[in-house]
Amino acid sequence: MKLKPLAVLAALLITSTASYAEKIPPALFETFAGTKKISEAKYTLKKTKTGIEIRSDITYPTDSQGQVTNAYHVGNDGILDDAALRASADKSLIMYTPSKTNDVITVDVLKNNQSVGGRKVPLQSPGDLVIAFTDDPSAFEVLIRNLEAHPHTNSIYTLYVPMKGDKTDRFEPYQLMKKDEARGKLEDKEIELVHYTLRFNAGTSDIYTDKDGNLMQASIAPLRVRHNRKGFELVK
Repeated sequence: MKLKPLAVLAALLITSTASYAEKIPPALFETFAGTKKISEAKYTLKKTKTGIEIRSDITYPTDSQGQVTNAYHVGNDGILDDAALRASADKSLIMYTPSKTNDVITVDVLKNNQSVGGRKVPLQSPGDLVIAFTDDPSAFEVLIRNLEAHPHTNSIYTLYVPMKGDKTDRFEPYQLMKKDEARGKLEDKEIELVHYTLRFNAGTSDIYTDKDGNLMQASIAPLRVRHNRKGFELVK
């Protein structure tokens, strides 16, 4: 089921995080580039009859960077329906809408509620598609949930990474190399983990979730970041 961009904005960008917390507690994360913390994020996932709705609020160390809010919906078929990014610093709103045949994404850019351009991004292979906004850990929980719900026989999937300005949007193919068990601590309480090893063109990445699929840590080679849930520590 396709949702129109305005429906996504009304349901996700305008709806407060508090209303989501009634069903699913928000996930709190810190994002690092090497040892430097570059941002913090709070995201919520809401399961609906038509799929999963995600809202992620990202804040940065300096006030000049403001806050970014990402909102997107993935259908029960595992395919992105709509997505939107709102940045407070430049008052911009970017909307991403796949075509009904899932062969192209239309990107509309607004500033101060006025259109300032857009683009069309051809999809290399229609099918399961996860969108990964910069510094947003929610994508990797959705990635794993999608991977489990819609496994590919060749274990090869695609990550869509929207780029800013005049840079070309990226498509990152990745392959599930292995899935095994691991252990960690959340708020000093030991928990069982599922460890996913993914191979991207830029190298190997590691994603850890708990047994229910909740993201704990994601070290992503193509983006050169590590997302770590607050209070979580990997036990090696």
